[in-house]
Amino acid sequence: MAAKIDLPEDVTITPASLREALGSFPTGVAVVTTLGDEGKPLGLTINSFNSVSLDPALVLWSLALS
Repeated sequence: MAAKIDLPEDVTITPASLREALGSFPTGVAVVTTLGDEGKPLGLTINSFNSVSLDPALVLWSLALS
């Protein structure tokens, strides 16, 4: 499934702003959310969240097996 984020047209994500945002992320634990079938919200806790690339903006997240 490809991720899609609907941003207002006047929002610009630059490599510098992404670096600043990711630099303020204190740990590797996060919650990933999406809308599932019939628009039902779903979420899960992930144990790894990392920056892969600033341009293009890419992040990597991983699941715990426990």
